[in-house]
Amino acid sequence: MERRHQLATMDLEAAAQRMTRRPDMRFWGVQDPAMWAIQRGESPVVAVMPTGGGKSMLFMVPAFAAPGGTTIIVVPLVALRADMTRRCQELGISSPISRRF
Repeated sequence: MERRHQLATMDLEAAAQRMTRRPDMRFWGVQDPAMWAIQRGESPVVAVMPTGGGKSMLFMVPAFAAPGGTTIIVVPLVALRADMTRRCQELGISSPISRRF
C-alpha cells in the first residue's frame, strides 16, 4: 500500500528525468496515457508500441522511483532480455530473469 501511495502521488515524469539524466525528457505517444494508468493503479495495463517506442520506460520508471514492487514483463527474444537485464542492473533495479520458456 505504501508503494501504491508513493506512485499515486509522485511526479513520474520528473522521476524519468532523474533516471535518464535528461531534464527535457517527456512521456510521448502511448507512454503518457499508459503511465497515467500505471500511476492510478489500473491493472492490467496493455501498451502496444513499436520497437524504440519507449515500452521499457513503463516499468523502469516506477521501479526506479518507488522500488519494492514486482512487475512481470514478457520478453520473447533472448537479445532483448539481455539488454533489458543490463539496463535494469545499471539503474539498480532488481531483475531476476528466468532462462526457461
